[in-house]
Amino acid sequence: MITIKLYELSYDTYSYHGGTDAELESPDSANFDLDDGKVLGIYSSYELALQKKEFFSTNYSTNNLKRLNIYDVLLDRAEWEEGFITLGEC
Repeated sequence: MITIKLYELSYDTYSYHGGTDAELESPDSANFDLDDGKVLGIYSSYELALQKKEFFSTNYSTNNLKRLNIYDVLLDRAEWEEGFITLGEC
């Protein structure tokens, strides 16, 4: 089976349920839950997604509750040949 790897750039909003200030908490903490994500683009290489992330960082407010993230998206040949894809949670 042929698999195609793409990179999704997303602007994600998190909720925080920890006992300290959210800004003092590590972004990788289990005290953050992903609430909502907005796909900003899908790119063929990680480097291109990173360039776009830098571009969008000038236009989008980011902190521990609002982040720009890059996710791997794997598509198999059947999904690719369909001509469209539906992105679920990554």
